[in-house]
Amino acid sequence: MDQSQEPMPQASTSAGKPPAAGMTPAPGEPPVPDAPPAAPIVPPQPATPAPAAVGWVMPSAPAARGPRSTLAAAAGIVLLVLGVLGALLGLLIVLGGAALGTFGRNGSIPGLEGVDIATAFGGIVAVLGIIVIVYSVLYIAGGIGVINSREWGRWLGMVVAIISGLFWLAAVAGPGDRGGIVFALLLLVAHGYVLFALALRWRAT
Repeated sequence: MDQSQEPMPQASTSAGKPPAAGMTPAPGEPPVPDAPPAAPIVPPQPATPAPAAVGWVMPSAPAARGPRSTLAAAAGIVLLVLGVLGALLGLLIVLGGAALGTFGRNGSIPGLEGVDIATAFGGIVAVLGIIVIVYSVLYIAGGIGVINSREWGRWLGMVVAIISGLFWLAAVAGPGDRGGIVFALLLLVAHGYVLFALALRWRAT
């Protein structure tokens, strides 16, 4: 054998494998298509807010409120008691005015014969008694409303307590005997308690 014969070229280790994409294929091999382009990266989109409700929207349920407090119930009882006593007092005043009117028709005041002053004074007293009765009815109505946990009873009780409290405060500050001042002071404290309980302690915590 001729030693000068050139050696045979070794087979490529990549025989039988297709050329990589983008490389020029060897002669006689089919062309290899390029790899498809990578899909573009789309950034995440912010969440779209829900459209606002149009038209009537059912309101949420109100927060639960506590029951009427014991202090407020006691204030309602105080209003009831004062109202009943005031109505009885007004009734007595009306009867007294009617008695004065009767005295004026059946007789005369000594020194003032011919002048029916008693009848006129009796009418004024009767009207005053009617006013006392009507005002006492406000006490009774407010007391009933407070005991039944009604807001209107609460507000009516506070209004009555403020008006009467100012009246009894003036009576305490004004001139008078010791017994009258003590009586006015007790009623002032009672109305102050009613106002405090209904304004600041209406609901139990």
